[in-house]
Amino acid sequence: ILQDAAQKAAEYEREYDNKNEAVQLKEIEKHGMQVIMDPDIEAFRKAVKPVYDKYESKFGKELIESILNYK
Repeated sequence: ILQDAAQKAAEYEREYDNKNEAVQLKEIEKHGMQVIMDPDIEAFRKAVKPVYDKYESKFGKELIESILNYK
């Protein structure tokens, strides 16, 4: 019952967010936040590389590489 309810709640939340994304973006921009829809992914990956290096031994090289190669 709990898993079913969690699944339904997640689906509802995704649908709600998808329907309201434009309104939500306008609202946060109105309050001064800059929204970048196409961020520099390579700069982000470079900045977080130490985190991947730290956890590679715990979670395995294969998982880390699958995360880094996700497009």
